[in-house]
Amino acid sequence: MARHAAMPTVPGATFVSSKPMLNDVWELTRRSALYTSQEQFIDTPTREKGPFLWDGSNESEVAMRAFGEQNLTWQALRDFSRSQKRYWPDGRVNAVYPNGDGARDFPTFTEKYVDWVWRYYLSTGDMGTVTSLQATVQNISDYLQNAIDPATGLITGLALGSNGDPIYGYDLETVADTTINVMGVNAFNRVGLIAGALGDVGQVNVQSSRSASLQAAVNARLVRGDGIYVDGLHADGSLSPHASQQVNAAALAYGVVPPARVKAVGAYVASLGISVSPDHGLELLRALHTAGLDN
Repeated sequence: MARHAAMPTVPGATFVSSKPMLNDVWELTRRSALYTSQEQFIDTPTREKGPFLWDGSNESEVAMRAFGEQNLTWQALRDFSRSQKRYWPDGRVNAVYPNGDGARDFPTFTEKYVDWVWRYYLSTGDMGTVTSLQATVQNISDYLQNAIDPATGLITGLALGSNGDPIYGYDLETVADTTINVMGVNAFNRVGLIAGALGDVGQVNVQSSRSASLQAAVNARLVRGDGIYVDGLHADGSLSPHASQQVNAAALAYGVVPPARVKAVGAYVASLGISVSPDHGLELLRALHTAGLDN
């Protein structure tokens, strides 16, 4: 037996191309997104009923575009905001909520929340909900800013874990992780865009300054000699010897790579095939697009 949430009574999106494989991928993805919606977005329909934040964000993008569904996304954003009020006075949000795990966070999921709020606003124009979430996203910005080491300008001390996903050799032993820092740049940018939509000029300026400073630190300290991004800094200040597809794709996807280096970073990302876990699949696609490598 399979079940899913009711979708709006509007014509669903369609996709047809000259490539049968692409058509099949579209239909599979569309169906998968449909069946990861029940009373809320869910992680694994057969065993886990709680919505993981990053998974929910990916499911939300498909549900909003393919089915015109908005209510599940609104509900998820509200619930994750509630997790901040319940568990995280420092500004984080839960990695999965609501469920029975209690307080549980992943730094990249907290950063992803801000991007999700902005994409919801672009899809819906729902100013009321964005207004109600402004304090939540500003708290996230403050949480990230408070984690910046003044000596390096980098977000430091927030650990990235695999959560059981394949990591393709990713270096988890750094103290200043590149994925977290790159996504921090994007989070500051998104909080600034949200503030701009709400007419809060003061916050626009604050977030712009934070984003520019962090982006400069990433490009000064987390890049090896050939312009490729490494996985982070170790406690002794040395660069990680590993340069993952994940961090280089994220740097492209979130606009961190300087224009002069986009071609080289894009070529490096493309040379690694698919070497990221499913969560980072959209970042990989957006990275290749940024580098003009859609084909």
